[in-house]
Amino acid sequence: MMYRESLNKLMTMLHGVFFKAGVLAHLEDVRDAKLSQILSGFQAQIRWYLGLTDRKRKMEQRAGLLIVQRNVRSWCTLRTWEWFKLFGKVKPMLKAGKEAEEMEKMNEKMKDVQDSLAREEKLRKELEDSSTKLLEEKNQLFTSLESTKGQLSEAEERLAKLQSQKNDADRQLAVRRINYVNSKMETELLGAQRPSF
Repeated sequence: MMYRESLNKLMTMLHGVFFKAGVLAHLEDVRDAKLSQILSGFQAQIRWYLGLTDRKRKMEQRAGLLIVQRNVRSWCTLRTWEWFKLFGKVKPMLKAGKEAEEMEKMNEKMKDVQDSLAREEKLRKELEDSSTKLLEEKNQLFTSLESTKGQLSEAEERLAKLQSQKNDADRQLAVRRINYVNSKMETELLGAQRPSF
């Protein structure tokens, strides 16, 4: 019987078109139960995290309180002690000696920084000088390159002019040879046509 009801519920859920009476209410109950389970678990996790952070904060406060109590206890026992009073009077003088040592250290550091600055300035000037020399050399090379280009173009023009003159001379020579050969052939023809006596 139970198997048959669950099978009917499954079939109605698969088709999803018609629900029998009570199936929809049962689905909503199952959904509400699952949601309440999820929300209660989520709330438990949040409470656990908040408790953990609160415990950590209280532990830090306790450690700080113990340190303050120990310092107050020490001060109460030492305030009437004569050596502590003497130490309280001498302590500012000790700081003055330390300040002099610190001033010496600062002066040494300042000298080191000034020396390194002077070295850097010298190096920078040397680099600037070499940079200007290189720039001047580059400009000279460019000017010599431009003049060489100009000379090259003039030489190319002269070469082209000489080539055209050579071509003209070759043509004239060819024409003269042709004329010479023609005249020679004409003289030979005329000599061959004359009757010999």
